[in-house]
Amino acid sequence: MRELLFKYAVLLAPPFAAMLLLVIKGAWKRLNSEVSAIVSVLFLFAAVFFAWRGFLGEIYFGDGLAAISAVILSSAGILSVILSVSYLDRFSLPAAEFMVLLILAIFGSFLLTGTTDLLVLFIGLESLSFAAYIMAGYNKNDHYSSEAAIKYFVLGGLASAVLLFGIALYYGAVGSLRLFSGAIRDPILFHLSVAFMLTGLAFKASLVPFQWWAPDVYQGSPLPVTAFFSTVIKGAAFIVLFRVVSIISPDIVYIVSAVAVATMFFGNLAALFQDDLKRLLAYSSIAHAGYMLLALTFAGKNPSAAQAQLLFYITAYIVMTLGAFAFLVYLTLQKGGDREETQISAVSGLAKRNPVMAIVFAIFMFSLAGVPPLGGFFAKFYLFSGLVDTGHVILAVVAVINSLISVYYYMRPVVKMFFEDGSGVTVKGSVIQGYSVMGVISFCAIATVLIGIFPNVILAIVTR
Repeated sequence: MRELLFKYAVLLAPPFAAMLLLVIKGAWKRLNSEVSAIVSVLFLFAAVFFAWRGFLGEIYFGDGLAAISAVILSSAGILSVILSVSYLDRFSLPAAEFMVLLILAIFGSFLLTGTTDLLVLFIGLESLSFAAYIMAGYNKNDHYSSEAAIKYFVLGGLASAVLLFGIALYYGAVGSLRLFSGAIRDPILFHLSVAFMLTGLAFKASLVPFQWWAPDVYQGSPLPVTAFFSTVIKGAAFIVLFRVVSIISPDIVYIVSAVAVATMFFGNLAALFQDDLKRLLAYSSIAHAGYMLLALTFAGKNPSAAQAQLLFYITAYIVMTLGAFAFLVYLTLQKGGDREETQISAVSGLAKRNPVMAIVFAIFMFSLAGVPPLGGFFAKFYLFSGLVDTGHVILAVVAVINSLISVYYYMRPVVKMFFEDGSGVTVKGSVIQGYSVMGVISFCAIATVLIGIFPNVILAIVTR
């Protein structure tokens, strides 16, 4: 029994935490957000610990990709839990139920990224998705949140149906639900099944032409939920996309390249015209999805390098994006009122009122833009180098052009903070209510800088 528990400890930790929270909530009606967060963080730390041991080969947990993915996604989940504490208190939203949903979504991401069985993959996707649908509409006092949940549910359900149809076709073409590169009974049916499965997964990754839901859902969802969607869910989607493409269909490089280019241009060009930071980061998320998809273009030629560079990019992206959203949460806490504060005008003149917070937010913007020597620069550098090394020089040039386009909209809030006067939100930096958010901002800022200073360390870990 003990060996079985250790063997599946990573998978058992999230559902056990969710059940424990529900039991405690049932016995203690006034369970506060801090206790809920502590329970959630402890069990997610346990998942990180056991997943890391699995990555080192000490206990069983799928393969190396599954183990390191669990480490990355659990760590992002811990930051998401901490980020949500003050926000939930600020808007008087139930904390224990929110933590349960978030933990179950992470459990779904474990199933999604840690299996080569398509049935388990689908169960994991639905576990993640149903929790995400509810989280999107968690603030029932905000009609934008309810609207986001409805859009996400309807379109997400359609994407899941498409994916399930693709899985059924795959079973007919191969005679198995296992991802493998063996004999194919019907090549035409096989390629059709791949098309349907990739379509369903492309929706979760917000790839063109299935990205239309993302800006509206991201903007309407509560800020901690948007941060979770754009990091944990997007990271899980790309890990499973990599697994599917690299195992069953590595010969679709031209289609993947076209989608990557279209996604990069759409996200970057649309972000140029945004005056809302939350929506800007939504389009930024789409653009970064295009960058991440580039790793799949050379997964057939050099799978180990593609996997390592994708995981490095996901790690750096999660840290800097969570930091940027944490800054928006802090702005909201400082403003007061019943609405989030996400307008670019809110940061006007911030450097004069609070230079430390202005510098921290500038770090996230510079890193997302790919400015050296921050983590975002090396994420793009390694990925673009992988393209050049495998002969995709034109794709690398297109990616660099897109990265240059993104500099404009990432620098807009920076210019407003340092070079414009304004009466934006006063960020005092001393409000006790935002202590958890400040912790996430500080951690993400330090991690963004350290990834840029020691990129080889992170790359060596994910390459192991």
